[in-house]
Amino acid sequence: MISYIGGKARISKWIVPFIPRDIETYVETFGGMFWVFFKMDLSKYPNLKTVVYNDFNGLNANLFDCCNDYDRLWDELSKYPCQQLGGTETP
Repeated sequence: MISYIGGKARISKWIVPFIPRDIETYVETFGGMFWVFFKMDLSKYPNLKTVVYNDFNGLNANLFDCCNDYDRLWDELSKYPCQQLGGTETP
């Protein structure tokens, strides 16, 4: 994804080892761009059942909500010429 104000992208590798391996719910209280979660090796968290994203920025929350329905997101993005594959289309 992208960097976001707050800087956890830079320290996420340091934070992850402090997350207990037996958690069932992961809550990102200040989500930003969700870098701490993305740096987790989910195979090391076998009990993880629920992930909660929380952030004041509604645009970020909407982005991650849209990512839950990948097929629909891709269908919508592919409507824009800059997202078409191949690059051989002419206006």
